[in-house]
Amino acid sequence: MRLSDRAMFWVFLAAIGALVLLVVGISNGKDATWWAAWGQWAGAFGSVAAAGTAVWIAVVGWRKSDAQYREQAQRTETAELQYLASRFGVWIDRGNVVNPKVMVANSGPLPIYQVLLGFTFPDPGQLTAAWESGEGVKKSVIRIDSVGPTDGPQVHTYATKWLIRHLVDVAEEHLGEAAFTIPDEPGARRALSLAARTDLENIVPFGWVEVYFSDSNGNRWTRTREGKLMPNSEWS
Repeated sequence: MRLSDRAMFWVFLAAIGALVLLVVGISNGKDATWWAAWGQWAGAFGSVAAAGTAVWIAVVGWRKSDAQYREQAQRTETAELQYLASRFGVWIDRGNVVNPKVMVANSGPLPIYQVLLGFTFPDPGQLTAAWESGEGVKKSVIRIDSVGPTDGPQVHTYATKWLIRHLVDVAEEHLGEAAFTIPDEPGARRALSLAARTDLENIVPFGWVEVYFSDSNGNRWTRTREGKLMPNSEWS
């Protein structure tokens, strides 16, 4: 039984008691002295019941207001945390599809921690029709640790080098030795062949990156391939 229900219950009992006294007094022909005595007791009891009812109502109202305040404060805190998390982003700059860059931006005032980048690119050996179903893709995840506040978008050197190396490995897995040209001189560095460059030009425009990170309060977030930001607690 809720507090307000209990209060109303006691008021109801007080009303019933008063009616019982009225019936007894009338049926037994009680004199004025009896009525005065019982009237005083009934009045006192009614005053106590009314006071108790007021206290219960006040307690219920306070608890309700306090719960609403906490709920509002929690919503405000969640919105603020989401706003700070939304200031962080990672994406692939495909201006040069053979040498794409990994861009990062953190316009918030605090660092972003435990950053994981999940790259997904189509397998050049699979049919294009299979890419959207997820059957003809290659996935890989790297950690770039933390990213402090930045003055606008910046190239992340380590992630960019890793990405290019990963794409070269994808082309080599597809083409084998045909992914590289034969050096003109012994010991010279191999370069990507035309076939490998074609592979990269075909798959890089269709690749994407998902971002997993933790804000300065330890809250975990995911930035999906579509750019949607949402809370995440399923990675470590």
